[in-house]
Amino acid sequence: MEDTLFTGIADIQKYVAVSLTSSEDVIHPYLKQATSKYLVPILGEDTIEAFRQVVHGSSSGEEPELMDAIYLTKGAVARFAYYLALSMLNVHIGDAGIMVASTSNLAPASKHRTDELKADLLVSGWDAVNLLLKHLDRYKEELGDLFTEELTAMYSLFVTNADEYQRFVNIEHSFLRFYNLRQAIERAEILHLMPVLSQELYGEIKAQLSQNNVSEANQQLLLPIKAFVCYKSAQQEIDPKYGSYADHALAYIKRYLDDHLEDYPLYANSSVYDGSKTSYAVFENDDEHGFFVFQ
Repeated sequence: MEDTLFTGIADIQKYVAVSLTSSEDVIHPYLKQATSKYLVPILGEDTIEAFRQVVHGSSSGEEPELMDAIYLTKGAVARFAYYLALSMLNVHIGDAGIMVASTSNLAPASKHRTDELKADLLVSGWDAVNLLLKHLDRYKEELGDLFTEELTAMYSLFVTNADEYQRFVNIEHSFLRFYNLRQAIERAEILHLMPVLSQELYGEIKAQLSQNNVSEANQQLLLPIKAFVCYKSAQQEIDPKYGSYADHALAYIKRYLDDHLEDYPLYANSSVYDGSKTSYAVFENDDEHGFFVFQ
C-alpha cells in the first residue's frame, strides 16, 4: 500500500473500526479514489505526496505539528474510502454474475443500516477535514512548506472553516455544508463587500490576512465582515431571512468606515467614498421594504 497514506489494515483500523481480516486488496483502490476525490482538491498533490513519503519512511517527519496533520488527513481518507467502498464490500462480481457474501454467523446488513453508516462516514470524514484545516491554519508558520496553491486557496475567504460560519449561521458545524457554501461566500465578498470597502482596502485586508499580520484598524472590521459574508451567503443558499442581517452588517461596516476615515486612508482616497453623502443617509421602512434601504 505504498502508493497510499497507509501501511496496512492495522493502520486503517486506527481510524475506522474494520476487521483485521479485511483484505488490503479490496480497500486499496478506494483509498486512492478517496484521496484523489476529496483530499487532493483541498491539499494539493505535492502535500499528499509529502505525507506519503513520511508515512512510508522515505522522508523524515518527527515534528508534532506535521505528524498531527498527517493523522488528521489519514482519518479523513480512511472514512471517505469506506464511504465509497461500502456498497461493494459484500458483493462479488464473477462469471456467475453478482453474488452477496453470507455465512452462518454473518449476513449482509440491511439497506437502512448501510445507509446510516455511509452517512456517518461521510460526515466524520468532512469533520476530519475541518479539524485539519484549523490545525494547518494554527501552525501556518511551522508548516509553510505544505501550503500548495490548492491549500492556500482554502484560506482565501474571510471565513475559512465550519466553526467560524457556525458562529453566525447554524450549519450544525458541518464542514460539508460549509464547503458547499464557499462559492456563495466568494460571491458575497466580490459582488457586495468589495464595492463597499473599496478594492484598495479589500486587497489590503486580504494581504494582511495571508501574512497573518492584520493591522489594529483592520481587525476592527473583521467581525462585521465575517458576519456579513455568512449572512449574505446564507440568504442565497439557506434562507432569505438572513438578508436583513446581511444588510445590517454591511450598513455597520460602511458607517464605521465613514466615522473613522483617518484610520482607513485607502478607503478615504478611493472612488467609493463620497464625502458629500453617506450611503445610510436616507432610511425608508415601509410595506415594500422590510429592511434598511440605502440611497
